[in-house]
Amino acid sequence: MERIGLFFGSFDPLHNGHLAVAGHMLKSGAIDGLWFVVSPNNPFKDAAKIASAEARCAAVERVVAALGDARVQLSRVELSLPTPSYTINTLDTLKKMHPDIAFSIIMGGDSLKDVPRWREGSRILGEFHLLVYPRGDMRQIPTELVKHPNVTIMDAPLLPISSTFIREGRSEGYNMDFFVPLVR
Repeated sequence: MERIGLFFGSFDPLHNGHLAVAGHMLKSGAIDGLWFVVSPNNPFKDAAKIASAEARCAAVERVVAALGDARVQLSRVELSLPTPSYTINTLDTLKKMHPDIAFSIIMGGDSLKDVPRWREGSRILGEFHLLVYPRGDMRQIPTELVKHPNVTIMDAPLLPISSTFIREGRSEGYNMDFFVPLVR
């Protein structure tokens, strides 16, 4: 069965930190492919402060094309689902569309600690593998989550940049091209 890692995010913008994590996940052998899943409306973020979902998808698509790696794709699945975007709805939809694929979720440690608060978070933990890279204070994650049989803490590289940092720098007039893939 093919193993696909789902890297969820707003990707406003997709930056070199995202790409470093994606590359590490593929290199680790934990997954056979990786799909960037652009979230149109994360229930924990203010939708008015981010670019349109189509603009973000187009930007991710350009980066994916430039990478030239058939294992990496853009998924627009969440754009066809009701908002706000709940991970469990996306996972259920993808399982129906691709019953021959084993899906894993790629996430930072800062997100792992919140999974129990997600819609059907315990079901997500029970049915899907979570590949977690060390983002945020990993000591704040409850031990039962770190040691959960469906959670693997990955030794992925972490670049201390974020999409918020890039957006704020741009709004202040700084050249933030050093932090994003130079794909037009």
